[in-house]
Amino acid sequence: VSFKKPSGKTQNVSLRIPQGVSNGEIIVYHQMGDDSDPSIPNGNLNVQIHILPDPLYKREGLDLHSTVEISPIEAIIGTTKEVPKITGEKLRIKINPGAETGTLYSCAGLGFCDHKTGNRGRFCVQVKIKTPDNLPDHIIEKLREINDEITNGK
Repeated sequence: VSFKKPSGKTQNVSLRIPQGVSNGEIIVYHQMGDDSDPSIPNGNLNVQIHILPDPLYKREGLDLHSTVEISPIEAIIGTTKEVPKITGEKLRIKINPGAETGTLYSCAGLGFCDHKTGNRGRFCVQVKIKTPDNLPDHIIEKLREINDEITNGK
């Protein structure tokens, strides 16, 4: 980070940002601030954190939220999906038969870590059913037949 001190001197420093820091949080770096009066110790450097939004994840407190898309058939019969964690590793989620849009699966301890207490949040994955819009006619006909069997109780 580069910043200008009240003395007019430009300072370049490397700052350690703690894991799990929250948006808007202020981190105090002792004696890295104002050095304009040599007769007193340097002041503190106060840095306010601004976290940029991410297209795959949303943060709520210590919990990390993501979405997994499944087909309507996968929603009916159940499936297993791999969901990328924020670390880049994959998490396998078993989605139960009968899942609906909005169904939430969560894994304790895989969210953010509070750098003050050490507590960890959850990694929450919400199901979103995505309906294909370009199925061939013969598939649509098979699905109609299956739907007739389900609705007529055959």
